[in-house]
Amino acid sequence: MTNQRAKGRRNENKAKKRLKSIGFNIDSQNYSRYGSKDLFNLFDIVAVHPETPTVWVQVKTNVAKGINSFSKEVRNLLSLNHNKVFYFVWHDYEGFRVIQINDEGRETVVDERKEDSISSETFFENFINKHCG
Repeated sequence: MTNQRAKGRRNENKAKKRLKSIGFNIDSQNYSRYGSKDLFNLFDIVAVHPETPTVWVQVKTNVAKGINSFSKEVRNLLSLNHNKVFYFVWHDYEGFRVIQINDEGRETVVDERKEDSISSETFFENFINKHCG
């Protein structure tokens, strides 16, 4: 049986690695046995880059569970004009599906499960140029 906390931590590290590989500076909270480690009880990662708005990320494994309530809470907390918010869903053995939360709702902007022709780093770099610039 897989330790779910360890699996979640591994998937967060995969997301951090992808963001770092395309020039983002990353920060996240350390794990604690005393409750949530999420930033604002919503985000696993905050990423900054001099050429983009601040990027806030929630990482999930295999399903986008809780995305409706997450979207509602995000819109109450942040201006989406000055911040970018993404739900990174890691699908075992397949890659990330990245869902952007915006004023109109949400949109899948990256799905590595469907990409065969380019590397995931190139795919993510194209994603950042298109959706964060």
